[in-house]
Amino acid sequence: MIRALAALFLLAAPAAAEDVSYLQLQDRLDRPRDGYCLDVLGAGGNFRPDLPVNVHNCKPGNAPDGRVILRADGTLYMPAFNACVTAMGVNRTILPGAALILASCDARGAFGPSLALQQFELGQDGTLRVAGELCLTAGPVSGPTFSPSHAWRPLFVDACTADAAARQRWAFIAPYGS
Repeated sequence: MIRALAALFLLAAPAAAEDVSYLQLQDRLDRPRDGYCLDVLGAGGNFRPDLPVNVHNCKPGNAPDGRVILRADGTLYMPAFNACVTAMGVNRTILPGAALILASCDARGAFGPSLALQQFELGQDGTLRVAGELCLTAGPVSGPTFSPSHAWRPLFVDACTADAAARQRWAFIAPYGS
C-alpha cells in the first residue's frame, strides 16, 4: 500500500518507492531550479551520519549520499550509510520539534531506535508521518553552505498543519539531472 501511495506523488523522472531515489520537498521554496532533498551533512566522501539529517538543495547526478528507499515496513533507508532515518524520541514517544538522525534499522531499545521511531507513513497529500501525527518538516529558513549557490534547512518532525504544508509534502524522485 505504501508503494501504491508513493507512486501518486512522483515528480519528474519518477522512481518507485522501493527503488533508490531522492526524497524531495514537492514545493521547491526558494530553490526553483533544484528544490530541497533529504541530506546527510558532508561532501566528497567526508560525511557526518552521526549528526542530524537535514535538507539541502538537490544534488545533480546520482549522489549516493542522497539516496533514500521507502521500504515496505515504512522505514526510510539510506543505503550509502546502511541506516534508517530515525526521529529522536524516548520510549516510543516523539515530540514536535524532534530532530532526525540516522540509526541502525534493526536496533531496538527503550532509549534508542525502535520501529515506532523509524516508521513513516506516506499520506495521500504527500506528508510523511511518524507516530501517526507528526510530519517530516523542513525548517522555515534556509542558509548557505560552503557556497552561496547551495542552501540547507533543518529537518525535524512537527504537527501537520496547513501553514507548514509547503515544508511538509514530499515526493520520491529519480536522482536530479540523471
